[in-house]
This record gives sequence, structure tokens and C-alpha cells, in this order.
Amino acid sequence: MKPITKTSLLIIASVGILLAAIYAAAQLIVLNGFLNLEEASLERNAARTRDALTDEINNLDRQVADWATWDDSYRYMQDHNPQFIEKNLPEDTFTRLSLNLILFVDTTGQIVFSKAMDFSKPAEIPLPDGMREYLRDHPQLLRFAKPSDGRSGVIVVAGMPMLIGMRPITTSEGKGPIRGTLIMARFLNEAEVARLAAVTHQSLSMAVLAAVGLPDNFRNAADTAVKNKDLALEITDEKKVSAYCLIRNIDKTPVLLLRVQMRRDIYQSGLHTINYFLLTLAIVAILFALVMRLLASRLLTSLHKHQEVERRYRAVVEQSGEGIFLVDVDSLAVLDANNAFARLLGYSDRELIGLNLDDIFDRLPGIAHNFVSLVMKARGHITHEMQFKRKDGSWLDVETSANVIEHEDKQVLSIVVRDITERKLAQERIHYLAHYDPLTNLPNRVLLRDRLQQDLAHAERNHWMVAVIFLDLDRFKLINDSLGHHAGDRLLQAVSARLNSCVRHGDTVSRQGGDEFVIVVSEVRETDALNVIVEKLLNAVADPCNVHDQEMNITTSIGICLYPHVGEDADTLLKNADMAMYQAKATGGNDSQFYRKDMDDRTRERMSLENNLRHALERGEFYLVYQPQVDLKSGKLFGMEALLRWQHPQLGDVPPMKFIPLAEETGLILQIGEWVLRTACAQMQEWRRQGFDGLRMSVNLSARQLLQKDLTRRVNAILNETGLPSSLLDLELTESMLMENMQENIGTLQSLRQMGVAISIDDFGTGYSSLAYLQRLPIETLKIDRSFVRDIVARDGDAPIALAVIALAHSLGHRVIAEGVETVEQLEFMRDHDCEAIQGYYFSKPLSVEAFTALLLSGRDLPLPGLTSLQLVKG
Repeated sequence: MKPITKTSLLIIASVGILLAAIYAAAQLIVLNGFLNLEEASLERNAARTRDALTDEINNLDRQVADWATWDDSYRYMQDHNPQFIEKNLPEDTFTRLSLNLILFVDTTGQIVFSKAMDFSKPAEIPLPDGMREYLRDHPQLLRFAKPSDGRSGVIVVAGMPMLIGMRPITTSEGKGPIRGTLIMARFLNEAEVARLAAVTHQSLSMAVLAAVGLPDNFRNAADTAVKNKDLALEITDEKKVSAYCLIRNIDKTPVLLLRVQMRRDIYQSGLHTINYFLLTLAIVAILFALVMRLLASRLLTSLHKHQEVERRYRAVVEQSGEGIFLVDVDSLAVLDANNAFARLLGYSDRELIGLNLDDIFDRLPGIAHNFVSLVMKARGHITHEMQFKRKDGSWLDVETSANVIEHEDKQVLSIVVRDITERKLAQERIHYLAHYDPLTNLPNRVLLRDRLQQDLAHAERNHWMVAVIFLDLDRFKLINDSLGHHAGDRLLQAVSARLNSCVRHGDTVSRQGGDEFVIVVSEVRETDALNVIVEKLLNAVADPCNVHDQEMNITTSIGICLYPHVGEDADTLLKNADMAMYQAKATGGNDSQFYRKDMDDRTRERMSLENNLRHALERGEFYLVYQPQVDLKSGKLFGMEALLRWQHPQLGDVPPMKFIPLAEETGLILQIGEWVLRTACAQMQEWRRQGFDGLRMSVNLSARQLLQKDLTRRVNAILNETGLPSSLLDLELTESMLMENMQENIGTLQSLRQMGVAISIDDFGTGYSSLAYLQRLPIETLKIDRSFVRDIVARDGDAPIALAVIALAHSLGHRVIAEGVETVEQLEFMRDHDCEAIQGYYFSKPLSVEAFTALLLSGRDLPLPGLTSLQLVKG
């Protein structure tokens, strides 16, 4: 034997011993680490399964809480009204809520109402055997220490496991007395377990511990789980490993065992890693021996180089992160595949060899043959997106790049495979964001238009009607401004759910943006059914809504347009429904209007008025008039109220009742109101410079101005700018305006009062003031609304109201001003009943600056003529 051969054999033997030692160490250390990873992964999968079951229980508990604190449920337990059941517990309620069982139990433990459904069919089924006995034998479940208590979890009744939630039946405010218990349950049957398995992407099975014939492995696992935090692990075989989750019932007694199975991919990967590592070392050793051999014999150089290149190519293929496999173009059989491809499809290397391309290509028959033909014809790289079938039967989204190559003296297909699951998910997410509103999960305007056009096409073929319903929430911006956008978002989500509950399954509810919604009702055969839907929508939105533990009341204005009567295409229908909605809003809101052709003129008129209003301030078209306020005891003029007027070049004098609500709605009132306050204060200061000191200027504030966070700063800045003392400014706010957001309003008004600004309540008696709040408000004056003064003598009903306002104001230490005094009888009434001051046409209409200055000059420092004999001169 040649020395070089002996040396080569010695090196190979040494490397072999070293590889054996490394293999033993890897088996002892590395593989143990992979086993620990496998156990940790199994525990995480078991925790995911348990968390998923806990989420189902929590969702059920929230549903029970919503129903148990529903005033209708409370009244039902009081009077057992059967209409409550007929209206609220039809079959689709069980299907929509995924419930199998609903029970109303009174405080004695007697079942007042029960209904069981198989919501998968759906069909009503008998109450589960033993349910009544279970509630009778567990009376503690129906006892609650306080109205907010509840119980939820798992119970087993007559061998039937179920998820259950229990809540005491109280009012929507969570107050008692408790009228009974509401119980909702869902069967934890094979279908439910299969759904949990799909949600968690796990292989799940379940066993009832009390069941007859429980397999030994389940029983042993249950014993182990009791001792080990309700979890037991079991290695089934080389390919599978299991985790058993012990599920306890409401009494914390073990009743169920969930088994989670998973493939031993981590363990197998560990084995493969060790083998490939050793293979790599072996290759290096062989290459080293070959190099030594090449030094001794140049004749073997070409052969050794060929072997080296081939091995390197194989190593590159094996180490590639992309799946690579070769296919015989004739038989379509897999000739070879790298490890990455095997992992993608869940096969071992050996299992892949010999598989037919039809076994792994997607669902269409014959596509494998067509694919090979296309690549052969192109004779170049061809890229496709398709689905490959994995070993477990699932489908994997992949991108393939195929080419024809020479392999072992024949043509084969070389295919590179990339997993594009994440890219597909991203594309689906982008598609969702393009067609759905992310806040409410409702279709957006793009998807709405697509569905509306489809509905119109169906309606044209079948000769039925389609209704487009446009909804806009009334005064939603006030909620956003006062409680914040987060509260507004929660309210929009609640309204969205209510709107969905009012329409049929085939109808479309969409959010257009802001507080606007559009509903498309397809297949309208008669308008009476549509009127019922509209009424349901109005009532559903008007129901109080609890957001952040605060009850909100909101209404909506609805416009309806019917195809084909007043519109035949999507754009026209949406535009007409929008017009009708604005007409409903013009009536005061919480109303609905069907589109009529004469609404176009009104809409154009409103849009023209709004456009002119937006430029009126910059064009100087606004001006102020001032109505005197007279003290009844002294006869002196002590102040005036500044009133806004609009003189348009073409429209003339626009009535305040016509443009001020529009300014409120569009938000222009903020700029206009600040201009009014600045102009009135500047004019008051000018009169002071002319010697008319001691008078007070009253200025009205709008609701939007009161909601401004920096209102106090703005008022103070205007007073500093004009030089008017704060004690000469009186800000008037309506009664209804003050009652909204009372807590915040009190703080704002107290800040203004501390500055020295007086606060008056305008139009008092027309709102719904709380006496408790009225005492806390830092007000100085109450103004009796003109509607009570107008018929105070002719109609008996208004005199007691006026007297009550005067008495209430005096008892709280406030002065009273009567608005709209126009006759001597009204004046005498106010004077005889100790009303301190009046304002109205009997003394003077609102005057321009020049006319008011003349009035001041005519009676400067003197009592007004003839007041004591009630001979006031009309202005």
C-alpha cells in the first residue's frame, strides 16, 4: 500500500472518530435543546387554545351583561310580557349571537322562560336533560351580592359540556332590585371544538372526564394535569406530540380535557440539523482527503474537480432558503428536492421523491401538464402565482420560477418556490382598507357604490324598487367637541351596530365619513315595509347609548330616495337622498323625508345662502343693532342688548332666524360671534368716551362658542383690546345650551364671573333647567322668554309661568328682565309683580348706532319721561 494511501486512510479514520464524538455530543446537548424548544412550543399552543376558549367565555359574558342590563329585559321579568320574547328572541337572534340556550330565571330559582336552539340548522331543540335539576342543585349560582356581579365559565349537564354566562337582571343603569338571572349558553360540542381548532390553527379534540369509556391516555393525562397547573404533555410518537389542557367548571372542578396535537417539526429539524452538520463535516473531510490525494496524483485532478463542483452545487441548493425541486417533463415525477421545499410542504426528503406534480399543484385538473407545456414552449424563466397542496391537505400560496435544464443527460424542469403567504395577507389587508371603513368595519363609499350598481341592475331586471337612505347624526360635532373624538368614535361604532340590526341580511349599511351613513335597501316591493325600516332606524339611533360610563342621547336626520321614481343611477340617487336628509335636518332633526323634486330649489337656495354667509364677514355685510333695557323702578335706561343683522347687496335684509342656524351648523358662528362680541364692546367703550357711563352691554353667546376650551381667554383678550371694563359686559346664554355638558359649563362660567363678566340666562322657561344646577350657576339675571310675555294677559296659562320665574329668580337672588314687552298691560303686569326691568317694542325696537346715540342724548342722566304714569314713548 502506498504511503499516500495509508496517510489518507489514517486521516479519514481520525476524522471518522471525531465525527462520531461530535455526533454523540450533538445527540446529548443539541438535540436536548430542540426537545426543550418543542416542549415550549407545545405549551404555547396549549395556552393559545385555552386563551381562545377563555375569549369565547368572555364574549358570552359580555353578551349576557348587555341583555341583563337592558331595561326591556328588566320590564319583562316584572310583567312577563310575551311581546318581549317575540320581538327580541326569534331564531336569528340565536344564530347571530351563536347561542344554543337562553333562560330567564326569577329570584326564587324558577325558570320563567327558556329556549334552546341548534343555531347551525337553525331549529329549536328541547332544553338539555338535567338543566333544570342542575340549576336546582346549584342555587348558589343564582345568588349575586351586587347587581354588577356575574358568573361565566364551563359546566357539564348530563354529559353535555357548555359555555355559560349568568348575570343578574337589572336596569340599564345597573341598579336593582335584582329581578332574576339571565343565563346564556353555547354547547361545547364537536362543531364548536372544530371551530376553535380552525381559529387557533390547532389539531384539537375534547373529552368529558365523567364520560363512560374515557381512554386511558386521557384519564392519565387528567391526573397529571391536576398536579401540574392543569397541563400535561405527552410524546405520542416520533411525529406527533400532545398537550392536554384541563378545563374546570364554574365551581373550579375539573370537567373537560382538551388535547392539542402538533407535528414534531422542531424535533425533526433538530435531527436534520445534526445530520446536515455532520454531513458538512464529512464533506470537508472528504474534500481534504481528495486534496491530499490530488497532490499525489495529477491524473485524478479532473475527476476530483468534477466531484467538488457537484458537491458544492448540492450544498448551495440545500442551504438555499427557497424551495427548489426537479421534475421529469415526461412522467411529471419529482426527481429531487431541497430541504427548504420539503419544509414548505411538510414532507420528508424521501416522501417527496416520486411524487407526481399533480399531487402538489393547485385544484384545477390538468394544470400540471399545462404548466410543463408552457415552460417547455417558452424555453426560459416563467413566473407564476399558484397554490401548492401540503402534506396535511392545507394549501400554500407560492410564487414559482420555472426553467428547463439538462440533468443526467435528459431535460428536466427546475422549479424555484417562494412562500408568498405574507404578501397575500398584505394584499388582502390593502383590499379591505380600500373597501371598508376601519373604524366601523362597514363598507365605505367605494364598496357602497359597487353594491348599489349591482342592486340597481337586479332591480331593473326584476322590476322592483331600491331605496337609498342617507343618515346624518344630529349635533354630533357637539359630542366630539365636548367629550373628545375617542368618545365620538365609540358612539359611531355603537350607531353602526344599531343600523345593521335594523336592516335585512342582503341590504348594505355603509359609512360615508364623519357622521354620515348610507343604507341601500334592495328588493323594495312596497313603501310600507320601507317606512317600517325607517322608523326602526330613527328609534334605534334615539335609544340612549352608554359611552365611557356616560349616557349619550343623539338623533338622526334621514333622507330617502327611491329607484326608479326619482333617480335611475347611483349618483342621482345618492345626491337626492342627501338633499332629502338636509330637509329632514331643517325640520329640527330626528325626522325623515322622502325626496321630492322641489327640494332641488331649496337645496340650491341653501347652498347659495351658505356661500354668501361664508363671505359676509370679510365683505362687511354684518352690522349690529341695539335694543334698550329699562329699569322699571327708576325709569332709567341701564343697558342694551346687541343684536346681529345681515344686509346683503342682492338679498337685502336676511332674517336672523334664517342665517344664524346655518352659521351654527357650518361652524361660521365662531368667527361671527367673536366679531359681534368685539364690535359690541368697542361700541360700548365709544359711548363711555362720549360720557354715557354706567350702561351695560348684553351679548349673546352661541353653543359652539361656549364649547371653546379657551373662551375665557378670548373674552379677556377682547376686553383688553377694546378697553371695556369687564363689569359692563353681560353674556347671555340660552337655558337649553347651559344644560348640555353642565359640569364643563359651570367651570367656564365661573372663570368668566371671576373676571367680572355678568352671566344671564336668555329665553328662560323654554328649556329644562335643573334647580340643583341652577343654584350652582354663577348667573346674575334671568330673562323671561317673549313667548310667555306675549299672551300674559289674554291667556291664563302664561301668567303663572311668568310669576313662577320671577319668584324663582328672587329666591335665588337674581334679577329679572322681561323680553318682548309690547303693550301697557304687559308693562303693568311686570311692574305690579316686581319684575325689575323690561325690553321690547313698547319702549323701543332695536336701534342703529346713530339712533341709539340720539336716544342716549335725549334722556341723558334723566328718568325716562312718563314712566311712572306708564306713558313710555315708543321708539
